[in-house]
Amino acid sequence: MKYKNFLGVPDRIWANMFGILTAFLFLSLCSCSTYRLSTLNYDPVYGPEEVVLTVPSDVKIDTINSYFQLRHK
Repeated sequence: MKYKNFLGVPDRIWANMFGILTAFLFLSLCSCSTYRLSTLNYDPVYGPEEVVLTVPSDVKIDTINSYFQLRHK
């Protein structure tokens, strides 16, 4: 069986290289978009800015420091 050659390399090797290159590009483009979203502080609920709540001065705020305090509150 004689294979066609392009630049001295058989066509079956070019086909394998094309498949590997296509898979690599697809995986790298998909993974980069996930990395980009995770590094840009992307948060669909709150956004990148801080959320500040204004509380009236007569409201008492308790701080719970342990699971025991939470259970007995």
